Amino acid sequence: MAKGKVKTVAFASQKGGAGKSTHCISLASSLHFLLKKKIAVIDCDFPQLSIKHIRAREVKELESDQSLMDKFVAQNMPAYPVEAARMELLPEVLEKLTAYDLDVILIDAPGTVNIENIRKSLSSVNHIFVPLEAEEMSLLSNIEFLKFIKEDIAKQPNTSLNSFHSFWNKVKTSAKKDLLESTQEYLRSQGYNVFESQVPDSVKFQRQVGRSTLFPSMDTIKDDHIQGLTREMCEVIFNT
Repeated sequence: MAKGKVKTVAFASQKGGAGKSTHCISLASSLHFLLKKKIAVIDCDFPQLSIKHIRAREVKELESDQSLMDKFVAQNMPAYPVEAARMELLPEVLEKLTAYDLDVILIDAPGTVNIENIRKSLSSVNHIFVPLEAEEMSLLSNIEFLKFIKEDIAKQPNTSLNSFHSFWNKVKTSAKKDLLESTQEYLRSQGYNVFESQVPDSVKFQRQVGRSTLFPSMDTIKDDHIQGLTREMCEVIFNT
């Protein structure tokens, strides 16, 4: 269970493809490259392990491309650690990592709750961020997930959970505005926290941010929508 000054944040949902991994990398880049925070990422999204595989691919590319290695050295920023761990073992992994000099640990959780010891694992983190899409089946699934967090995880004995928030991701210009607004109104009426910032559907964002854990996509993480979401997330992380 997380202790002391280290903040632990899980990106979680009840549906794959909602944007957990991409936003985990995005927040990691903002914390590491812009805010100069000491962070670590734990990839618990078996069997995909997207973030872990991205890091492994990048390390191989550095070893075989001197110009890329020179670029990495020139930015004078050590790589933040990326570890892989089974979700059911997360409390033990956090216990070990919190002994290090870190500010924040980010967790990319699996897109399902059908995992052994899921209650213990989710209640071992300080904050949970849940991406939402304005699509009916996805919304139904993640609203049930938010209820699970509120009515179960948040009430676990000795929970470390301080807050959980949802945010709108992949918002299409053609999205049903009424569905989005009515869902947001419902969530808030039921006491759920929803970040104000909404991230539009963008292939550029998905590709650029989700492509690297060693180099920042500065144009993307300085995008107004991403900056707004990052500010809201940091306000929660460092002040609750």
